[in-house]
Amino acid sequence: MDPFTLATGITGFLAIALDVGKILSDYISQYKSAPTDAQTLLEEITALSDVLKQLVKFLEEEEVKQDFHETSVLCRVVDLCKGKITSLRSTLVKLKKSGGFTDRLRWPFRKQECTDLALTLHHYTQTLQFSLTIANCELLSKTSKEVIAKLSDQRKRMDNISLLLSDVPAYMAETRATLDTLLSLLCKIDNMAMNVQEIKDGGQSIQQNMDAANMEKLLTWLSPLEPQKRHQAVQASRVKDTGNWLLQSEQFRYG
Repeated sequence: MDPFTLATGITGFLAIALDVGKILSDYISQYKSAPTDAQTLLEEITALSDVLKQLVKFLEEEEVKQDFHETSVLCRVVDLCKGKITSLRSTLVKLKKSGGFTDRLRWPFRKQECTDLALTLHHYTQTLQFSLTIANCELLSKTSKEVIAKLSDQRKRMDNISLLLSDVPAYMAETRATLDTLLSLLCKIDNMAMNVQEIKDGGQSIQQNMDAANMEKLLTWLSPLEPQKRHQAVQASRVKDTGNWLLQSEQFRYG
């Protein structure tokens, strides 16, 4: 897809993220006993929303020329992040509809679950932030395997440079940490893609088996005589050259 189409899709995703932020903000402001986890999530959602706004504006600029396939890193990260935010919104909306946030006990997430979600969103935000330059955006328009190879090479070169320095600059340490985060996330994305493909293949196999079984039931319903088996039985009992006299007769051959 072209950059403008991708930006349009991200705009719809941004609306969901902003809605989640509003729900969390209302909950926190309404209940003083709101868990700190809610505030942590709100901070991550706010940071993500800010980056999404920047990304939409960036993709709409004329300088971004490359197209983005659905298997590109940027598209995958956007889809995965959208899935997390949509699921979070669904949970919070259901809770409000069931009677609203009444007290701390109604918070729908366990602490570890909330911590993991906040960390995952933070990593997605870092990746999207990384894409906000022409060079990085072009890099993330490639598949995860291609990007992993490129970033791994950059990481090795940076390590070699660090060995020559007595004091590693802060910006270099920060860049190295960002590369590590991206590489870790890309490996997870690759694993997710493999799992999704396995599930898809398994589903197709089950569907094929179901189709074959349904076809067999349909044929049995149409004719309980099982014509294929009947044909095989008759063919097996046939004596060789039976009926050849008719096929070779002049009346049959020349009519």
